[in-house]
Amino acid sequence: MCNKILLEESKINKLPIIAVQNENKVYIHSKYDPIKEAKAWVNDIYESEKNIYVIYGAGLLYHIKELLKILKYDAAVVVVEPDKDIYDFMINGDIIKDIVDDERFHFILVDDLKKQLRDKILHANLTNMKICVFGQYERLYPQTYIDMVIHIRDILTDQEFYINTKERFSVENANNILNNAVYIEHSCFLDYFADKFEGASCVVVSAGPSLEKNIDTLKGMENKVLIITGGRTLKPLLDKGIRPHFVVSVDAAYANFELFENVLDCDVPLVAPWVCNKEIIKKYKGEKIFSNSTEIDDLDMQFFGRKIYEIYANGTVSTMQIDFARWIGCKNIALIGQDLADTGGKTHADIASHGKDNREKYRKNIKVKGNVEEFVYTHEVFKHFIDILARYFEMTKDIINVTNCTEGGAYIQGTDVSTLEEFLDKNAVDDRNFEKEINDIIINNKRKGNSDKIYELFKEISLRTVDTINLSTDALKIIGRSISNKILSDEDIKKLRKIDKKIDKNEQYLEIANALSAKTFDNIEKAVVDTTKSDEEQLIDYLKIKRALYATINGTCRAFSVILKEAIDNLKEYRISNNKK
Repeated sequence: MCNKILLEESKINKLPIIAVQNENKVYIHSKYDPIKEAKAWVNDIYESEKNIYVIYGAGLLYHIKELLKILKYDAAVVVVEPDKDIYDFMINGDIIKDIVDDERFHFILVDDLKKQLRDKILHANLTNMKICVFGQYERLYPQTYIDMVIHIRDILTDQEFYINTKERFSVENANNILNNAVYIEHSCFLDYFADKFEGASCVVVSAGPSLEKNIDTLKGMENKVLIITGGRTLKPLLDKGIRPHFVVSVDAAYANFELFENVLDCDVPLVAPWVCNKEIIKKYKGEKIFSNSTEIDDLDMQFFGRKIYEIYANGTVSTMQIDFARWIGCKNIALIGQDLADTGGKTHADIASHGKDNREKYRKNIKVKGNVEEFVYTHEVFKHFIDILARYFEMTKDIINVTNCTEGGAYIQGTDVSTLEEFLDKNAVDDRNFEKEINDIIINNKRKGNSDKIYELFKEISLRTVDTINLSTDALKIIGRSISNKILSDEDIKKLRKIDKKIDKNEQYLEIANALSAKTFDNIEKAVVDTTKSDEEQLIDYLKIKRALYATINGTCRAFSVILKEAIDNLKEYRISNNKK
């Protein structure tokens, strides 16, 4: 950081400017005309297709104010200031007052970078964001700039992974949410286990190739540490005579069910999110403990009349296993089989391959620090998981202590490294009947269930879906006629407004359908046209936008109606099998 901040006046228009005094005096703004400089800077960096600007350097905000003048209402300008003296001066002064209430403007001090930057740009379109440096900032504060770019890269990597996963599983998610609801009515919720195992330590079992090196160490340890496994490693543990205390599943896809096909009769309690694959929830015989992961506000209240808490997963079952251990009160957590690297050319331990091709398929071109070896090679997917875990451990470093006992693979920042034997010698309790404690919690808190309520809710959702299909069909007819005639009559305007109001009333029942499309019902009232065009051109553009929105609503609801019908048929079957009339 530089030493001293100087406030001076520009030579031409006597506006305040900032200079930084270190070995030399460096002006952040033009010392002659900062307004002219700001306009030139904006003209140089502005791109009409960009909607999110992350700007390194606030100065006195001349350039930010000029940029905001030309950006649309739905744009965002995230300003990262590396110098606390400048930040405090701006926050406490008058210069910021005319833009502080502008919802497009976000001002972040570098000290809050990790905490706030992710929230500010998490939902940015990957192709619509631009990173810019103002003036001399990169020269004055080079390391902070590098840190910012690294953080943004990590955030966008997470977002790209999240968006791809969400789009890939959108239909499965909706299907699973609907079909799993009746089973949630007869299960337990995550919060009943909150902090119930304080004082206990935990071993999280993953399926990396090195698992075979120390899995046998867990034999006879069931009353000394909690054992949390994933679906892939449940059978290998059982085959070894080791009974885990919980099995965790996270994935919505059918491929996840294949990991459970050979253990469906197992009675180890299953910890799963609401969107977990429906076949697992339906066919797995063990008791179930549910968390939320729908990302739909108040859907749990609508279905079950209470909040369902979420376990942090971020796309990996390992993170969910570890966060569940944190939820139930385990402070000391060991990892085994968490290779996340090329170990002998394999993706998983042979005992956890489930008969699949176990050879490494990815290009292993990323060299990383090894957990046991000096370095190992991994690939982009595993590297992403390594980074996810490292960030999670950073967030929870004051709550849990994680020891990576994996005998190989990649080092994960934020973990200690030791053998599993050393971890158990240090952290295992003398004797504690964990299985009885778990069963008691389930018996005392398991919901009695009301499939009638779910059935009535499904019928109401079905009626609203059909109504919305009919409403949007009527709207499309009006829009089509108006485009052909190049006129939107007052009568048709009134009809469309009534349609919009009715669709809006239906929306609370169709949040699950919304998950099938990136375009939501909220967009109906947000059509934007180019006001520089003629009135007729503006009208046609407006009508085309409305047509696209109504078509999205119509298509989404039609797709959703198919999923909903299947869920209703499955619920009827469930009710019959449970003697429900």
